[in-house]
Amino acid sequence: MKRVIVVLFLLLVAIPNVSAASVIKGWVPVPSDISVGEDNILLKDISPRDGSLLVSFNDKMSIVALKSSEKLDGYTLYMDNVLLDERGYANLSLSFPYLMEGESLAFGGYRITLNSVSESQANVLISYKNVSKSFTYKGGNINFESLSVSLTPMPLLLDGYLYKGVPKSIYAWNITFKDYSVSSEENNLNELVKIEINGEDYWVKVGETLETDDLKISVDDLLGSNYLKLKVRLKGAYINAKISPAFYGDMVEGKTTKIGPYLVSIDKIFSDSAYVTIKNPCGMPLKSGLISVAHMISYGGLHLGALGIQEKNNEKSIKAIIFLEKDKIPKIEDTAFLNVSFKTPEGALQYGAFKARVVLENKGSVDLRYIEINPKISGDFKIAGDYPRYVSLLKTGQKFEFLITLIPENAGNLTIGNIEVIAHAPYQLSCYGFGEISFSSEVRSIYVNRAKPEYKVEINGTGGKIGEALPLNITIVNKGNTYGPYELTLAVPKSMGVIAENFTLYGKWLYLRGKLEPGSEIIYPLTLVPSKEGTYEVSAVVKEGDELFQNSTILNVTAISPTIIEKNGSTVVQNTSTVTETIEKTVTVPKIVVQNNTIEVIPLKKKLIFGGGGFLAGVIFILGLAFVAAKLEERKGK
Repeated sequence: MKRVIVVLFLLLVAIPNVSAASVIKGWVPVPSDISVGEDNILLKDISPRDGSLLVSFNDKMSIVALKSSEKLDGYTLYMDNVLLDERGYANLSLSFPYLMEGESLAFGGYRITLNSVSESQANVLISYKNVSKSFTYKGGNINFESLSVSLTPMPLLLDGYLYKGVPKSIYAWNITFKDYSVSSEENNLNELVKIEINGEDYWVKVGETLETDDLKISVDDLLGSNYLKLKVRLKGAYINAKISPAFYGDMVEGKTTKIGPYLVSIDKIFSDSAYVTIKNPCGMPLKSGLISVAHMISYGGLHLGALGIQEKNNEKSIKAIIFLEKDKIPKIEDTAFLNVSFKTPEGALQYGAFKARVVLENKGSVDLRYIEINPKISGDFKIAGDYPRYVSLLKTGQKFEFLITLIPENAGNLTIGNIEVIAHAPYQLSCYGFGEISFSSEVRSIYVNRAKPEYKVEINGTGGKIGEALPLNITIVNKGNTYGPYELTLAVPKSMGVIAENFTLYGKWLYLRGKLEPGSEIIYPLTLVPSKEGTYEVSAVVKEGDELFQNSTILNVTAISPTIIEKNGSTVVQNTSTVTETIEKTVTVPKIVVQNNTIEVIPLKKKLIFGGGGFLAGVIFILGLAFVAAKLEERKGK
């Protein structure tokens, strides 16, 4: 008899509590959705007459009055208070049973996803607008933005005995102890029990655990043949979540409170309303107006309302409530947008300059000012020449284009970089009326062919006699894939004068820089005038980068006897073997006038340079000048 009483007591304590164990509450915007798993509650509208809430639960309409509750197929919705303006807010609570593993709960702009649970912890992902964060819950509260969450992971739904053949209902599950079996294996008795869950049978060994998609059942003991002791846990969690406003409390007349980027000022309180101002961070008014109980004022994501007005000790105050939708706060990028395009060719050549086009197009709704252009070019390239650094004004719809010259210093598939731009646009939350905003173009890459400079150098010239004009042609053929620039250096014997254009003379070296397209050639003509007999080597070297290409030729110079001729007080040097007409047209020897022992040199169209003088190209030497001067001095001595 005692045993029967004990079993009956165990059965009584094993009756599960199937009332709603989860709740969400707080101020939520209307209209908005609340979803729990696959169930959906739509908060459609608030009545401006009586504050009642129009609700749709899984497409079934109902009305919830203020300070009342409505049962919705396992859910209980309670309405406490409402506020109205350009949008409404409802202070409510919603009770529901649980959230299963893998399901989500969404309300007030938040989404809570129960990723996984164990008996000691839960992993949840909480999202608000476009921001998400993962949490491992082990107790206490999770705080995220204005949301506070606590959980009961894998709650115990039943801990007690089942009587054979009698089903037990727990939420959506019917569990029945249907049968048992005893077998012997290696002198050990194995007790197996048959459990039916919602019409599906499972055989479980006593002392082991059965896991279904939704439940975790520990089979603890078999009492006789009719009573089965077990624990049933939910593979989910009880959820307790609350949304709090950005501010809730008393605000005294004349008081200013900072909420997010705004300043909220209570300017004047009347018997049934208050005059308030929403300002930017520097105190510039953005919006002013009257608020009263249940009626708000809104600006840029901030909603300010009053739940009551009171006066105490000659001090007036309001019970203020403020909501802040961060995603609705004005951002400078809401109106300002600059499309930055960076257009480059498909390919380039190492060390070869190419043009890239930058296009700035104002596609926003406001004018942009003080635009700073900052190319972010990789170290594989260098910028050659100037480009615009600033643009003072770019109106809505206008374009600004310019070219930038780039030189690749390496080869291969290279990242060029992008163009970053800083602009200033009107912005109501800025103390100066303008806010700074940055834009950037796409990042560009380009394939750069490796530079392979190759030049053929030819020197064509013939020997002659001292004082004769010896023509010399330097031919350069670009046989590589580069465009230069190259450096041409010509080594001239010190005893030879040179008539040439565009060269620079330093010592015995003639030097110039040039550019030549691949496959093209160029001829540099010049004239040598030897002052001594002998065999001479004239060398030419073309240099591009670290590559050198050279050639040389041999010139044989023989001696002649110079003749001095005086004409009309002037002295001219003439080689006996050179026809006067040829000298005048090819060399065009200048006239030298001797006055008071001073020699005056009249410059030539082509400069005659003496190679051993160590002078630069602007200095003119005349071959034989020392010889003529010596002859004049010799004549005076006689």
